[in-house]
Amino acid sequence: MKWLKDSEENVILTMVPGDKIKECIEKTALEAGLVSASVAGIGAVENPVVGTADLLSGGYITKEFKGIWELININGNVTVIDGKPMAHLHVAIANPECEVRGGHLFEAAIGVTAEIVLTKLNTELKRSPSQRFPNIKVWDI
Repeated sequence: MKWLKDSEENVILTMVPGDKIKECIEKTALEAGLVSASVAGIGAVENPVVGTADLLSGGYITKEFKGIWELININGNVTVIDGKPMAHLHVAIANPECEVRGGHLFEAAIGVTAEIVLTKLNTELKRSPSQRFPNIKVWDI
């Protein structure tokens, strides 16, 4: 993992095979002093764990996709939970047959590379449990 500040607003992050994408985004946000940021990027990931909200249980249904997947898009944000950065990320991924899957990203190792831009937000966003689904933390504005 390597990152650099492109400006006061932008941090550019690149990762190599084996790096954990969510972990690296959170670590970069902490090291770069970003308490809240938007996230966008592309790349390729290995064995991503992706999920969707389960409205019946108030949690998530997850699935691991084995192999290397093209990271068509990753977007989301970094906010604060318990004083630490927390990345909330969604992805669109494609397999070698160009079949697309997507959802909430729990974690994935980098398969080839990832090229991510973190854009500083001027408001410190915090999260708290949803009134309807207490297991899911939402923006506390």
